[in-house]
Amino acid sequence: MNCPSTGFTTPAAAPRTGRGESVPRGTPYHTAVPFAALPHDIAVDPRLSPTDLRLLAALLYYAKQQPCCYPSDAALAARVHRHPGTVRRCLKRLEDLGYIRREFVPATPANPTGRLISLTFREPDWPRPTPDLPERRCAPTPKRRRTPTPRADECPPRAPAPVSPRAPAHAEEDVIVKKEEIPEEAAGSDLDRRPRPVEPTAPPATLSKVPPAPALAIATTPALSFDLTAIGTAPELPVPRLAEPRRRRLGLDLAELARVVGETADPILIAELARRTAPPGPPEPPRSLSRRWPCSRGCPAGTT
Repeated sequence: MNCPSTGFTTPAAAPRTGRGESVPRGTPYHTAVPFAALPHDIAVDPRLSPTDLRLLAALLYYAKQQPCCYPSDAALAARVHRHPGTVRRCLKRLEDLGYIRREFVPATPANPTGRLISLTFREPDWPRPTPDLPERRCAPTPKRRRTPTPRADECPPRAPAPVSPRAPAHAEEDVIVKKEEIPEEAAGSDLDRRPRPVEPTAPPATLSKVPPAPALAIATTPALSFDLTAIGTAPELPVPRLAEPRRRRLGLDLAELARVVGETADPILIAELARRTAPPGPPEPPRSLSRRWPCSRGCPAGTT
C-alpha cells in the first residue's frame, strides 16, 4: 500500500554505519529505517557458520541502538528457524570467539530471562577478527616446466620441409611454349584431309551345309493324354470305409480286478471280486407258479 502524499518531504535516511540509526522524530508516521547488516569483516570470518551469522543478525534486531539485549532462547530460535539447543551452542561459540558476552542478572518483569547479552563487537575498542588462515600451499612445479623458455634468437633453425615424392610437373630446363591457336574452319579441313585407317579385310567365312529338318509324319490318332469319351460323365467316388463301433468299457475286467485287489487289498474291491467269482444261484421258479401259490414267498414256513 502506498503512503499518502504530504505537504512536506521525508528527510533522507542516514547512511548505514553498522550500528543502526532511525529517522529523526517529527517526520510523518515515524518510519524507521532498517538496521544495517553485519560488517564485512565479520560476515567473511571463516570461523562463523551460517547459523552464527543469522544469530548475530537476530541479536542486532533485538538490541536496536542499545549495546545489549535480553531475548530468550525460544525467541532467537523462532527468529533464525533453528532448535533452541542449536541456538545455545551458537551463543557459546560466539562468546568463545569474543563477539558477545553473557551476564546473568536478577530477573525483572522487563527481563524475565535473567540474562543479559552484551554485543561486544559493537564496542569501539573491540579488536577486529583476524582469523588464522592456513598457509596456501602450491603444488610443486612439474619437471617439464622447470626448463626456461628459450629466447627467439636462441631458437635453432627450422629443418627444411620434406620433399614430396612426386616429381615436379616441369623441370627448370623445360620451356613451356604456348600452342598456336588454330581456327575452327582450318581444324575441320585438316581433319577431313587426314587419311582414314584401312580396315583389314577378313577372309570369307564358308557356310556349312545344314541338313534339312525331317518332315513330321501325320499322326492318325490324336496325341491326347485323356479319353474324349469320358467327357460329361462323373467318376465314381470311393466309398469311405466305416470304422467299427467301439464298445465303451465300464470298470475293470476280472483279471484286472484280481490284480488290483492283490496290490491294494481294498475291502470294496474284494467284495466285488467275490461277487463276480461266486457260483450262480438256483434258478427262480417261473411266474406262473408264483401266481398260483401266493404265499410261496411271503408266508412263513408251516402255514398254508
